[in-house]
Amino acid sequence: MFDYFRRQSSQSLADKLIRIDEEGSSQVSTPEQEVSSNEVVPLLREYIRGSLRKADREALELSAQGYSPREVSTRLGISEEAARQRLCRARREINTYLKQLSSQDLQDLPTP
Repeated sequence: MFDYFRRQSSQSLADKLIRIDEEGSSQVSTPEQEVSSNEVVPLLREYIRGSLRKADREALELSAQGYSPREVSTRLGISEEAARQRLCRARREINTYLKQLSSQDLQDLPTP
């Protein structure tokens, strides 16, 4: 999964997170999914920038660049456990937001 992020370093964090699934990336297979993805990416990008705590966002960005929790902790000057907690919290908040998106019509959803 981390090799995928390293190869795709020019993509935004939101674009990377949208494509993550159990195998590391998912393919948009239908026009409906592509349209949905194109609508979700900007909303997710804004959510990450505007709603996540700065500390959580920094850890998530490093993780998305392919750094392990140990490397994230070193780069941020925190314990490995603190890095894992920040990553877990950020992912949990993103998952909650994505669930909200999936349960509402995207056009009616206010931006974060």
